[in-house]
Amino acid sequence: MKKNYNTPKRKHYVKTMLSEEERADFDERLAITGLPQSEFIRQAIFTAQVKTTVEMECNIEQLERLIAEYGKIGSNLNQIARYFNSGGTATQHIITDIRTAILDLDDLKFDILKIVGDAYGCH
Repeated sequence: MKKNYNTPKRKHYVKTMLSEEERADFDERLAITGLPQSEFIRQAIFTAQVKTTVEMECNIEQLERLIAEYGKIGSNLNQIARYFNSGGTATQHIITDIRTAILDLDDLKFDILKIVGDAYGCH
């Protein structure tokens, strides 16, 4: 009589190479569990937490330029705020300065997003 197994059909193989030390460690861990090798590997794959390391590279010169731009924009906004806080009125020149500062901040935001995207591999 043919046996019926209650396991899912598996068709795909995963292969890897191990050093002598890695193989000895693997065999030792396998022996402790008493599991078949395939089940041990499946459990290791689907229940283990894998530590990942993300290395980011960024252009320091670009970041220094952006920091300097932030400083200039912040200074402009402080001057505008000081003007209004001292009783200044909203002239066309001041409104243009505010719009320019907002556009500069918007441009800076996209520059930063591009640098961050490049560092993370997103374009």
